[in-house]
Amino acid sequence: MANNRIKVALVTASHLSSCPRLLKEAELLSSRGYDIHIVYLHSVPKIEKLDNEIVINNKSWNFYPIYWYGEKSKFFKKWISKLKFKFFHILNIKSDYIQSTSDVLIKKVLTVKADLYITHHPSVLVAVSKAASKYKSKYIYDVEDAFSYMDTLDINKPDPFVFHVENKYIHNSSLLTFASPLYRELYLKTFNIDNRMLDVLNLFKWNEVKQIKYLDRIDLSKISFYWHSQTVGLNRGLQEIIKALSNFNNNKWELHIRGHYTEEVKNALLYNTNDRHAVANIFFHQAVSSSELPLRTIEHDIGLALESSVSINRDLCISNKILEYLASGLLTIATNTKGHLFVMEKINAKDFTFSNADELMSILNVIFSPSFDLDKYINEKAHFVSEELNWDLQSQNWLNEIEDLLK
Repeated sequence: MANNRIKVALVTASHLSSCPRLLKEAELLSSRGYDIHIVYLHSVPKIEKLDNEIVINNKSWNFYPIYWYGEKSKFFKKWISKLKFKFFHILNIKSDYIQSTSDVLIKKVLTVKADLYITHHPSVLVAVSKAASKYKSKYIYDVEDAFSYMDTLDINKPDPFVFHVENKYIHNSSLLTFASPLYRELYLKTFNIDNRMLDVLNLFKWNEVKQIKYLDRIDLSKISFYWHSQTVGLNRGLQEIIKALSNFNNNKWELHIRGHYTEEVKNALLYNTNDRHAVANIFFHQAVSSSELPLRTIEHDIGLALESSVSINRDLCISNKILEYLASGLLTIATNTKGHLFVMEKINAKDFTFSNADELMSILNVIFSPSFDLDKYINEKAHFVSEELNWDLQSQNWLNEIEDLLK
């Protein structure tokens, strides 16, 4: 029997488990009866297990993995893709091939016929544009990052290759969505766009776990600080928070760091911490699945959003982690990037943003002071977060746009 449901293809140039935004969109569309097709890339072997869990848990979806390594990778196709990328870049020619995987992504997406394509990265913006043209369909470009400005602080110096692709294909998209309203403002100026647009913060469902299982924390009498990302690395603000916490009584705090890490990185982060008692309060945890992550996040007290303004993109982004912390009811301490300030001002929490070590110490002094009531503070913010910064509410606007596009 023919499948007459509307087909939506969501395309990423990354791992499934690295794309919570794509997965939330797929879940919502699936719940409304759309036929879900997902193209994604396997490029880091240790992450494949997390991707496979997602595939197993969503048997009604159609998955099209591209293997960029190992026995399942197609050597010839991979070689051609790399060759095209190198050829154009060595000659400094602007083309559709902005990364080594571009050709295989384009060719794979062209094999997936859909009524609507949604992509979250410029390398696959090319692919969905070509597929939409081939099948007389529509496509949405989701600006999850300011992709042309990933490595620059100068608005007049975008990445020339990414800029070429975005400027070439962005104007024909049926809808542009932005993970930060600050991205929308930037793209309006940069590309002179007049597309249909919608801000879609990467919000999460309000975490209403009734009974918390404490798997990370060691001592519940201590305040638990928490940072997570896909990968634990240096120059992520962790050295600064470790140094600051080491100034306080070790009986009052724990620090939990979650993400893929190596022993070399772990040792480097702890290198300047001479207090062995402080080191004993710092715990490293490997990354977990997207379904497990909220359960681990909610058991902590204070989330750490430590992005720095090293590029226009990082300054304007509203990081996944800051929204996850808030959705889990954590007090959040954040660096004062423009994206973080946008969120923290919304919840009247600007006092918990900082730009230097002295300001961070001032915040920690408040938190560790006898008069500070952590539970009261969290409860005061919880109502606003659950009512305003909640994916269940915001997603309806996005779904309405989708349904309107597909009429």
